[in-house]
Formats: sequence, structure tokens, C-alpha cells
Amino acid sequence: MNPLPLAVVAALFVVGMCIITPEIQNNDCIIVGIYPHMPPYQYYKNGELKGFEIDLINELGRRMDKKIIFVETNYKYGNYLAGKSGNVDFSISAITKTTQRENDVVFSDIYMYSYCSLITNDKKYTKLTDFRDKKIGALADSTFEDLAEDYLKSMNFELIRYDNFQSMHSDLLADNLDGAFTDYRYHLNTDDKTGPYLVENLEIHYFGVVSSKDNKDLIDEINMELLNMKADGSLESLNEKYFEFN
Repeated sequence: MNPLPLAVVAALFVVGMCIITPEIQNNDCIIVGIYPHMPPYQYYKNGELKGFEIDLINELGRRMDKKIIFVETNYKYGNYLAGKSGNVDFSISAITKTTQRENDVVFSDIYMYSYCSLITNDKKYTKLTDFRDKKIGALADSTFEDLAEDYLKSMNFELIRYDNFQSMHSDLLADNLDGAFTDYRYHLNTDDKTGPYLVENLEIHYFGVVSSKDNKDLIDEINMELLNMKADGSLESLNEKYFEFN
């Protein structure tokens, strides 16, 4: 992982400022870290927060009889760090559950899965090995970067790291990249028949909400409500609202 950028430090400072307000210290509130730049998980539409994860958290809050207060970070990995450090009660932003991360944080049960997808703007590429000696983008400080670095052990390509998916996709469309590692559901939501195009899905990613080790009781409560949502069909309904596959 790369050192934490100054932008992330600034974002976390804003989160810390929010925590000291009396409203957020109220036990009737849950502070949730988000990264609203990943449709259809989280995004803004006409100035309002939308997305699968936003609806999911609002429903969890209703069932737990808690007011949800969303706190934004401007960097996806910064949102993970906010949950890990306890600067928020928990974080959610398509955060991949891994064995390594479970050493440092508490994950909820899995509420969603997706894939690390390899995409391109040139249909001549049909598999990963076609990208030898080419330029491939990946989100910095992410499981996409981790996977890319694993592939670098067996094949040569230039790995270009980005702070956000939008900049990476812009470079891909401008042919400044040959390929990019991205989230499959984000790709389905963002890209159309004119490109970028899916080359292949490389690795499955399972998502859970993330909290500090001190918040196990809260995560246990979330797990109970997730189980209830699966049982009554409301989680499936949210899936069908936002995603092309469940």
C-alpha cells in the first residue's frame, strides 16, 4: 500500500470535526462513513445521496431505530481508514472483505459481491495476457491495486495508479491507458455499448461494512438486521432496484 495522501488526511480531519458535535455524540445516531462516487453503490443525483448502499444503511437505521448521519471522505481507502480508526461508527463503500483486513477491523456479514474486472477501450484485447508491456490502471490503495501487483509477478505491464475511478476511466477513454482494473457493477452502471468493454472478470470480491475492533456489538446488531432483511426479501428487492445481476 502507498502512503496515505494528504487529501485523505484532510478528509479524515473533517470526519473528526464532525464527531465532536453534540448531535453526533447522541446514542440515537449512527455515524456512517461513505464515499459517494461509485454508482450504483453510492452517488449524488440532483444533490441527493442515492444508491444501493445508501438505501441499505437507511433501512438498517430504521430497523435499529437510529438516525443515520453520513460523513463523506474524498478517497475510497480513506473511508476504510475512518471505519478502522473509529472516527465513524462504521464505513461502507463496496469494501472488500479480506483475511488481511480482518486482522485490523471488524467486518459485518457479507451483504453484496462483485468482481474485479479488466476493461479496455480496444476490442483487440481479449484476455489479461494480451496486456503484456501495456499500461493498466488501478485504484490506489485498493484490492484492485493488490491484485494488479500480484499479476506483475508473472507478467510485465506498467501499472498506473489513480485516486478515483472517474479519472482512470477518463484516461482509458482517451487512450492514455490500454486497460483498467475496476469494479464489475460500477462498469455495468457507467459504461455502455460504445465502451469501455469488459475483457474478463478476474476475482470475486465480497463486501461488508467495516468498523473498529471496539464496535463488535454494533456489527453484531447490523448482522442481525441483515439476516432479517435477507429473510423478508427486502435485501433482494434492493438488489433488483439497482443491479442487473444479483
